[in-house]
Amino acid sequence: MKNFLTAFLGSFFAFFLLALIGVMALVGVASMAESSQKVDLSDEHVLVIDLEGEWQDKPVDPLMAMVSDLLNKPVPQSLGNTMLALKAAATDDRIQAIHLKVGSPMMGWASASELREALASLSQSKTIIATGKVYSQKAYYIASVAQDIYLSPAGFIQWQGLGSQVTYYKGMLDKVGIKAHLIRGSDNTFKSAGEPFIRQHMSEAQALQIKQLQNDLWSSINQPLANPQFELAANKQALLTADDAVDYGFIQADHVLYPNQWVMHADSSLQTAMDHKTVSAEDYLQALPLPTVRDRVSILYAEGSIMDGSGNAEIISDGDMAKAIDRLIDSKRTKAVVIRVNSGGGSALASDHIWYDVQRLAEKVPVVVSMGDVAASGGYYLAMPADVVMAQPMTITGSIGIFGLFFTAEDLLNQTMGIEQEVVGSHPFATFPEIDRTPTYLEQQLLQRQVDHGYNRFKNVVAEGRDLPRSTVDSLARGRVYSGSLAKQLDLIDQHGGLLAAIETAANLAELTDYRITTYKPSTGPLSQFSSIFSMASQWMNQGLSQLAESLEELEAMQGIQARWNPITL
Repeated sequence: MKNFLTAFLGSFFAFFLLALIGVMALVGVASMAESSQKVDLSDEHVLVIDLEGEWQDKPVDPLMAMVSDLLNKPVPQSLGNTMLALKAAATDDRIQAIHLKVGSPMMGWASASELREALASLSQSKTIIATGKVYSQKAYYIASVAQDIYLSPAGFIQWQGLGSQVTYYKGMLDKVGIKAHLIRGSDNTFKSAGEPFIRQHMSEAQALQIKQLQNDLWSSINQPLANPQFELAANKQALLTADDAVDYGFIQADHVLYPNQWVMHADSSLQTAMDHKTVSAEDYLQALPLPTVRDRVSILYAEGSIMDGSGNAEIISDGDMAKAIDRLIDSKRTKAVVIRVNSGGGSALASDHIWYDVQRLAEKVPVVVSMGDVAASGGYYLAMPADVVMAQPMTITGSIGIFGLFFTAEDLLNQTMGIEQEVVGSHPFATFPEIDRTPTYLEQQLLQRQVDHGYNRFKNVVAEGRDLPRSTVDSLARGRVYSGSLAKQLDLIDQHGGLLAAIETAANLAELTDYRITTYKPSTGPLSQFSSIFSMASQWMNQGLSQLAESLEELEAMQGIQARWNPITL
């Protein structure tokens, strides 16, 4: 047996070491490939932006992109890099036009509006063409800035308004003998993140805030379109055939063409470029020469759930954020920082730690927070030390509140499985919490005290950061989420604007006229990259089981005291 264990452990560590060396080799290959594969921009090009698929704020790791290609998995696109590419293209005569390949972009409405605004500013000096067989609602909203919008004769446009679905699990938990216990801040009526586990139907408060968000977002969507026929289409058709799209004014009749006719219909000067001289936003950005100026405005991306610890590139961990902020503080070239936040929150403790580190950073250089699709609960908390907080009108923010969630399985263990536990403790709370019994009144009061303490601290942080009376914060809190448009009216943010506007604001605060833009990502190291590659391969081999595992991990992360908003689809 001893020999077997020795051989097994030796084989395991050998495999681990070889895998680690392989990851490090891939990192080197990815870096060399990134530096060597640069597009020749000596001729005029068409900048191609493919809207289809998953989008994220932060740049895509070259190693992860390489592994995704090997596994034939789609690579997420970076909104941040796309915005920087559009900023450069605005003054680059080599970029003749923008070609939007549409479909069904997987991004939030704030991201869609930010991309649309950047394209709209370019439409004054560049030709923009949109082509697609099918246009989702977000895709058409973005593509509506184009001078020419093409649709396949058999295609359709989705235009149906906003709807939200929330799944409730209490009935299932009751059947298997598991009970959820949700402890919220004393007046957190709108803090709905744990409600799916304790209710079978939506609360009035949740329905109210979702409806308010839908109204605010739909108003923001329609404002730049300014076509009353579109509202009629949403009420009557929802899915528009090509003929419907022409009748309602979504596209022109002579732009209903098959794909091989799109280029032929375009301006003759663009036909050759669209056929042969195209460049993606990522490749275009890589091909641009590095600025020689020393002063920097650095972008720090904070995207994902907020959790304790370090070493996971898919989340915002307090450990990795602290390291990144330390590097920024030590950097002599960094003169201002933009923190791009796209998070519904997470661990209340980790959120407070990141808030402290952002406060340290703000003492050294001007800090501007740029909110993406969501900057709610813990995502809002960490933004409070910033000199300026910016968001899109369609950003979802606020959710000033705290909750605690845990589960007991007394019926499952005692009645179904026949398992009994006996405990002996030296003090009243020595064995709390226990999975096989409901907490006592005193234990519930203990949890309520902890949650209320965190909630009061959250409100104090907001009152200080936003320079608001505590009574005002009390009325705005209660776990309620707000659209960016309403948040500005309530002084929960300072300005409307996206990433590019935040960069400009940060540069102005630092009194910079000439600067370069750099990206900082919390570093995770080879071990984390190995874990990410292993996880990606597992997902590729068994998509269904991996999705279940991700759901269970998310549920496990929700236990404990949280500053989190439960995302809904809008």
